Amino acid sequence: MKATIFGKYVLWSMLAIPFLLPMARRASAAEQIECQGKAGKVKAVTAPGVHQTTVNYNTDANGNVTNIGQLDPMPLLSTTVMVSGHEPSCLVAHFSTMLRPTDNHTFLQVRVDGIPMEGHLDGYYGITGPSIVEPENYESADTLPNVDVWRPVAHSFFATVAPGPHRVEVLWAACCSGLGLALADAGSPVLVLQYK
Repeated sequence: MKATIFGKYVLWSMLAIPFLLPMARRASAAEQIECQGKAGKVKAVTAPGVHQTTVNYNTDANGNVTNIGQLDPMPLLSTTVMVSGHEPSCLVAHFSTMLRPTDNHTFLQVRVDGIPMEGHLDGYYGITGPSIVEPENYESADTLPNVDVWRPVAHSFFATVAPGPHRVEVLWAACCSGLGLALADAGSPVLVLQYK
């Protein structure tokens, strides 16, 4: 009798587990955002040399402090890609540069068609706006006080896009002294795009 009851539990478990697994996957996938596709094309763009922004992320065009992030309207990098196929697919962006924040922070944002791609943080420093934040670093106070250090930064982003043309831009701003001293430098930035 016990073997029969045990057998029913085993049979029920074998039947129930395949139905419960998709629900478990859905629960964990709700915490993540994914996109998928075949990325048969690659496009890379760079702007050699040193570039500078004086736009202050936490002030508007009139210099008033705001809680909405303001980015330099002149993109650090921009390009257009033509996504093929008949269904939405994944566009992946890899951005890197040698960065030198000379204010408190440098904020970066990678957009596709004017919309920030996945991979940004929102609400940093109490300011609304998806961004990547790079803080200012100093050399040792014993040797060269207040010398801003160049360092490599790299981030990856993605977005689900429809077939057709798409504009990808890297925007940025310095932040947040409030003294009108916002300044950041980027050296030879590179944007690499993978898409269908």
